[in-house]
Amino acid sequence: MHLKGVVDLDGPSDLKATIPLQQPICGAPVITQLMGGSPEERAQRYRERSPVEMLPLGVPQEIFAGRMFAAQTPAYVEAARRAGDTVNSTVAAQAGHFVLIDPGSSSWPQVVKVIRALTESQP
Repeated sequence: MHLKGVVDLDGPSDLKATIPLQQPICGAPVITQLMGGSPEERAQRYRERSPVEMLPLGVPQEIFAGRMFAAQTPAYVEAARRAGDTVNSTVAAQAGHFVLIDPGSSSWPQVVKVIRALTESQP
């Protein structure tokens, strides 16, 4: 099965740029723990796993950003489009991080709609 698209639900588009936010927002060094070190220590891991470093992805992308990653989203969208990718973004700058994965939230119907569109529109 081939990847048909990406739906990003308030995820970091640039892991390096997220490092200064990890302690104040998450209360722990979650990015450096996930990656097994800093960008200097694990440069290849960051290149292979940070969305902005992997462009172009070659599949349609739908990005939903809440307050945690709203500031990163425009730069990522611009970089992805420059690389030739099709990207749509919905930024809800006041939305909490977990609102976008909550089936009871007002955002959920839009999330489901784009997932269905991605999966039904392509072979």
